[in-house]
Amino acid sequence: MEAKVVKRSKLVLAIFVFGMFGSGSVLAQDVQSDATVGFQANNNPLKPIDPEIEKPIVPVQPPNKGPLGLSYASNISFGKKSSKNEQEVFFAKLDTVTNEETGEKKDYPNFVQVWDLRGKATGWDLSVRQNGQLHDGKGNQLEGAYLTISARSIVSHSGMKESPTGLKTEQKLVADGSATQDIVKAESGTGVGAWSVFLGEELSPTDAITLTIPKSTKKVPGVYSTTLTWFLQDVL
Repeated sequence: MEAKVVKRSKLVLAIFVFGMFGSGSVLAQDVQSDATVGFQANNNPLKPIDPEIEKPIVPVQPPNKGPLGLSYASNISFGKKSSKNEQEVFFAKLDTVTNEETGEKKDYPNFVQVWDLRGKATGWDLSVRQNGQLHDGKGNQLEGAYLTISARSIVSHSGMKESPTGLKTEQKLVADGSATQDIVKAESGTGVGAWSVFLGEELSPTDAITLTIPKSTKKVPGVYSTTLTWFLQDVL
């Protein structure tokens, strides 16, 4: 059997050589190869960027690590006010970001930047918690005062068209820190890549973030503050 195979191979070769030199025809052959690429979740933190020109800005908090994380959350300020004998509602001032390379400063509505580089498109939830009532560090609190936050728009920094639609408005925060409030819900199939969630829509203070102080609240002169914790979690 092996001898026949060898002979048959020689016979084909002889015809091939004769065909090349005898008739001038060209033998065309093809072969296939594979091209592959693999992806894995990105565990490196992303630097916060200017929402408009997408250049690195100076962070106000260290960015998270992991494929689902937060790179920026505005520090919220209502400025200095004169006390009045009436209920007062204050609007948050604009956020000023600093270009990391040039030092140039620019004003934006307050915003939070998130990223989802897991590659699953399962969605995510952004929520916030107030960690105690506004206080001056000397035992004085703004009793009865409360914050409200509204997510007004969201912008992709990855060219994604599948934008989250679950933006929450007028979320009243619980001053004692006993509950969190939803800000944005990215439904399944949305929220992939990097995003800026704007808590305002104009380059002037708006009612997207408010501080309401009742008439009955005792306001001892001083600077009052609290902290907010922002949570970004997978949609289960």
